[in-house]
Amino acid sequence: MKTYFITRFSILDETKKVWQLTKKSLSKESLADKLFAPGRLDEKFNAFEKITHKSIMSQTNKNFNMLVFTSKYLPSEYKNRLHSLGNEFIKVFEVENMNEFSRIVRNYEYEKEYSTVRLDDDDGLNPNFVSKLNEIYEKSNKNEVVSFPMGRVVTLSNNNLLIYNKPLERKNIALGLSKLNGNIYLCGHHTKIHERFNVIYDDYPEMFLLYASKVCDTKRKFNFTNSSVFSINEWISEKRAT
Repeated sequence: MKTYFITRFSILDETKKVWQLTKKSLSKESLADKLFAPGRLDEKFNAFEKITHKSIMSQTNKNFNMLVFTSKYLPSEYKNRLHSLGNEFIKVFEVENMNEFSRIVRNYEYEKEYSTVRLDDDDGLNPNFVSKLNEIYEKSNKNEVVSFPMGRVVTLSNNNLLIYNKPLERKNIALGLSKLNGNIYLCGHHTKIHERFNVIYDDYPEMFLLYASKVCDTKRKFNFTNSSVFSINEWISEKRAT
């Protein structure tokens, strides 16, 4: 089974009122000023490169693709930076808006046996994610949704990974939510996905890293005092060994 990670990176669309920046009525130009502000994009790229990209490229099972969707209006400096991270595993798409994103994801030519996974542009996944998902697939009916409720909240400080001292447990969290032989973005809102699909819950520990910062698309407030400090490489090496 091939796994497809689907990631949205700062897609400009003032009509979608589901994120912190778009909940206020802003013109396309005003939203672009906020979405593409250098300070915001610098932090977004720091998290994407050090957490998201690193964790995906460190997967123990390499049978995957990461589909990254960004705005065609992203400033060229950052657009070039994003494209430079593309390789045989990672494909970058530039889209006009969320409708074009949805159309490409819906019509993409997936492998015959596959899974699609939600992954935001600042979060990370356990390096054993693809391997674990394949294990579940082999024992499943091949059409369920898979939720990994166990993870940790993290942030970055001086390029170190700060891990919140209490594990996070959240069923149906969007992060890492997977659809076997289907498009996870056609499954409706993640909090109610169990009302529409058979969901397999797997309690594999520390399956995800949820990034907390003022630039996140949703509000995430955590006190990182006395948190554990790792480099992302240390965390990945530790998870690979378990």
